[in-house]
Amino acid sequence: MNDLFLFLPETLLLLTTLIFFGLIFVPCAKVGANDYSPLHFPISMMLALLVLAGSLAALSANGSLFGGCYQADSLSQIFKAAIALGF
Repeated sequence: MNDLFLFLPETLLLLTTLIFFGLIFVPCAKVGANDYSPLHFPISMMLALLVLAGSLAALSANGSLFGGCYQADSLSQIFKAAIALGF
């Protein structure tokens, strides 16, 4: 198994976080006391599904990275998928 595939859920979560940070700077429409952009919700749902798909794809990955400092087993992958689901 490719070593980078073990790190897929964390990589996708990092990229999603950076995209969310970038969305802060998207101009928003003012409606009363609420600031919103009509793109924020669909983009966030799409990215959440991407992280969930990556977590589920890496569910059966086992191995270690960085000289054994990072261990990926079935239990840790299940927890990553559960976090991606929003639990």
